[in-house]
Amino acid sequence: MNVLLTALLVATTGGILQIGGASWDITSHILRQPETFFTPSHAMLYTGTGLTAIAAAIGLVVFLKNKQEIRSRSFYTAFKLLIIGAAIQLVSGPGDFMWHSVFGVDGLMSPPHLSLATGILIGTIAAVVGLARILPHIESKRNQRLAKTALVPAFAALWFSSIWYIFFFVLPLSNGQNFTFNPDPAAAIVIATTVLPFMSAMIFLVSARTIGKLGAATAVAGVVISMNVLANIVPASNSWGHSFPGNCSPSFQPLLEQTLRSIK
Repeated sequence: MNVLLTALLVATTGGILQIGGASWDITSHILRQPETFFTPSHAMLYTGTGLTAIAAAIGLVVFLKNKQEIRSRSFYTAFKLLIIGAAIQLVSGPGDFMWHSVFGVDGLMSPPHLSLATGILIGTIAAVVGLARILPHIESKRNQRLAKTALVPAFAALWFSSIWYIFFFVLPLSNGQNFTFNPDPAAAIVIATTVLPFMSAMIFLVSARTIGKLGAATAVAGVVISMNVLANIVPASNSWGHSFPGNCSPSFQPLLEQTLRSIK
């Protein structure tokens, strides 16, 4: 059981790094086109992907060794989700590189970006479900406290991932060099004003009920706010005081200008 708890803790760390790195990368794309694949945001994102893959591999090995015993446990579904999410993420990375090679600069909602976001969302769901369902099977009080504490960043990663997943269908930032995936403005308004607040309220209430304390749910919200500040506001602060288009590299400026025209 300790091995599976460790795998879930690794998955939680991976989820935080993934959504934080992905959000940071999106901000970097809006501000300036990265010159190489080896950017800090990419390193953060794919480190998280690696951790998620390791956690999924640990779960898979344990299941193969203890098929009958593990399949009867309630947390078995969480590890199946974790394996599926990790597989989607591992395919999406090379897929995004191939997409860029063939179609050039893309917008927010390209197929590889959407598949990567789906894999991250599934992984964060798996971490939350796994930690919540493994709690009754943990005998050590210390490990129980550890699992409950880990639920705070796990719910935060799920919340932040859900916000960005909704943003894919709301923000008008999906104009690429060859494809336009921008959402319909009317549909975007409906989604933003209904789905986003409903999802946020639901995750807040579920986290409070799962962890057992309203203060813990407030801590989850605080982590989400901190992630947003570190991944979006801090990287963007370097551009304050300058004209937004002027901050972008020449290769990204036509895409930005096209996006700004679509907003108007």
